Amino acid sequence: MKKVKSKSEYFLFAFLVCIFMYPQISFSQLKLGVTTGVNMTSLSGDSPEDAGYSKGAGLIFGLSGEYNITKDLIINIQPRYVQKKGKIYYEIKQEDPIDSFETELDYFSLPLILKIPALTSITFVNGGIDVSYLSKANIRRIAGDEGEKDFTEYLNKFDLSFLFGLGLSFNVFKNISLDAEARYVQSVSNLGKNSELLFNGALPERFRSSGFQLLTNIYYTF
Repeated sequence: MKKVKSKSEYFLFAFLVCIFMYPQISFSQLKLGVTTGVNMTSLSGDSPEDAGYSKGAGLIFGLSGEYNITKDLIINIQPRYVQKKGKIYYEIKQEDPIDSFETELDYFSLPLILKIPALTSITFVNGGIDVSYLSKANIRRIAGDEGEKDFTEYLNKFDLSFLFGLGLSFNVFKNISLDAEARYVQSVSNLGKNSELLFNGALPERFRSSGFQLLTNIYYTF
């Protein structure tokens, strides 16, 4: 009798586990694809005296993967290459060795995102964090004959950002879908690491990056 009871309890436990897992199994699906877009960001935070920041357009391209945990909750991972371009401009009415500059920061980026369908069947909102690794940083004068100079050594290698977005999702073919998304990204870590900065103090000791990304994701559903 004890054996029968033990088997019955085991069967009941397995049945309850199946019931609990069933909604997740029925909604689970995997999507893999590519992502491309434009990164409209600029430096932000502290700025040199008589200076300001403006946005520049950089490229985004990489991979994207989605997994439905439930019907209304999706995990999204996007390993990608991101360019962060911008300008540091000065409003100086007299001759000065400091001039305006263009910067380009190249990152390998890994956003970890939660995506939630909202309002209609084709709209969604998302949010998450973006961990980035700096591969290269260049700066050059906008006016003048000087070429680009590498200032990677003056910046921290890792950057952490928060992101928030909204978008539209369309089914193109049976297993192919298309996402169009606008995303705001705000860095929360200091990019500069050295007070000995370039071009007569053209860059401050503490600054971050912020701006918008316009993205297109093409997925294949497995």
